[in-house]
Amino acid sequence: MSEDWLRLSLLEGYVTSAGVGSESLLCASRLALVDYVGGVSQDHRILNLCNDLTELLRRSLASDRLAIPVLEVLGFLFDAGIFQQLEDVSFE
Repeated sequence: MSEDWLRLSLLEGYVTSAGVGSESLLCASRLALVDYVGGVSQDHRILNLCNDLTELLRRSLASDRLAIPVLEVLGFLFDAGIFQQLEDVSFE
């Protein structure tokens, strides 16, 4: 997602699909996310995604409507080992 002014809005819509919903929608949207950040070393994509999800979470702490799906997506990305691919970042 290269358009900065649009990235958070698109990610917010995406997170509502990938965070909660029917099982088939969850699987398809999470697979698309892994495909987006996967592949060859894409540290900048993973770091941008992490920063954007953190910003969405910060903005939505007062509302469960977005906070819970963001946490679900973050949990999925940790479980899938996506964030652990970052070479210079420690999650201790």
